[in-house]
Amino acid sequence: MPLLKDRYLQPEMTDPVMEENHVLEIVRAFVPEAKRVTKVDETGGEARMYAIDEDIIFKTQRPHRLRLSTSQAREVFYLKYLAEALPQVSVPRVLGYIKEGPMLEGTIMTRMPGTAVRYTEMSSEQRTAMLLEHGQAIAQLHSLDQKPFLKSGLFPNDEDAASLQERYATRFEAMLGRLGDTSDYEKDAARKLIEAVLAELNEVDCMVALHSNPYVEHTFVKSDKSYAGMIDFGDAYISHPVNDMRRWNSAERKTLLQGYFGGRQMSANFAMIWNITYSIDALTNMLSQQIQVSQVSDKAELLQWEW
Repeated sequence: MPLLKDRYLQPEMTDPVMEENHVLEIVRAFVPEAKRVTKVDETGGEARMYAIDEDIIFKTQRPHRLRLSTSQAREVFYLKYLAEALPQVSVPRVLGYIKEGPMLEGTIMTRMPGTAVRYTEMSSEQRTAMLLEHGQAIAQLHSLDQKPFLKSGLFPNDEDAASLQERYATRFEAMLGRLGDTSDYEKDAARKLIEAVLAELNEVDCMVALHSNPYVEHTFVKSDKSYAGMIDFGDAYISHPVNDMRRWNSAERKTLLQGYFGGRQMSANFAMIWNITYSIDALTNMLSQQIQVSQVSDKAELLQWEW
């Protein structure tokens, strides 16, 4: 399955909040003891969450936000595979799944304990400990046998170096399109740097099923600020492992990498793609801060950028 574009497939659909009785009817088919809806939560994105009692989530696909790059069926597959192959990894557990035409798709799952990192104040020591454990958990995800993911046909797949180049180039162009205050001269300078960086990407020795965005909104900590786990696997795709670490800032991703390898040796190819990804994200960060990238004399300078 090739790189998927973010395009909503049925934007004309209505998006009603479900009545509590309807929610409970669906949930009780899988969890008979469910008592009441305690909260309705959404971020404005693809999903709406109905909290049931204290420990159950009914996650629905919002009909007008249906897109190919997000899939509840994909998330259900991933979570069930994890529950069977790596039960020690802390993720929600699937209790049920329904799909009834274009208007109703939903997953009943356990609630992740704790709070998202985005909404949690942590000391530097607590954050470092969380990142180290998060890196270990991401490494466990990536250790899974990849054949079931490929066989399922549910996962967009960067098959080779050319596919990964396309992903990075497409992502970077989309970012440039959002920079209305940046001159065409600076954008052209950025494109030349990216072209030089991507020219080095000629081989990939590892492709795995990624979480896609295990960042602060999808990474949870417990009340004592220790690591709890990850949620939201609906945007998962197959690509190089570094793409599961790239959203964190420069210092944080290095801590994640430390946890990820846990003393194991990084391959030369992994290091190359790590540097390529770092360079692209450094350039993106420079542009977002209105720094003149036309003054960057060489792509090697990008690896010195800290943010």
